[in-house]
Amino acid sequence: AGYVYKLAVNGFSGAGSIEFMVAFGTDGKIAGYTVISCSDTKGIGDKVAADSFVKSIVGKDVGASIDTISGSTVSSSAVVGGIGGAIKGLFQAGKAKQKRITGNNS
Repeated sequence: AGYVYKLAVNGFSGAGSIEFMVAFGTDGKIAGYTVISCSDTKGIGDKVAADSFVKSIVGKDVGASIDTISGSTVSSSAVVGGIGGAIKGLFQAGKAKQKRITGNNS
């Protein structure tokens, strides 16, 4: 059981260039993250769909920071911001116990 959000964020290529889903478990952790579509630059902005980025997100507590991707800062920051917005929605619905998620550039 948990909650799933479908989001579109503005990556480097502009409005709605990255569409993804993020899932939250009732345990307060990010249960899943998958990119549905990404029209950002191949090899740069599309790194938000790479297994390494997925693994850096899934399993994190909703209050933990998520590192952005060096060389893909605009796109990965947009995804991290979108996840933060979804978490804010969880708080407003009274479904989350922790406060916020932040991004760190690595």
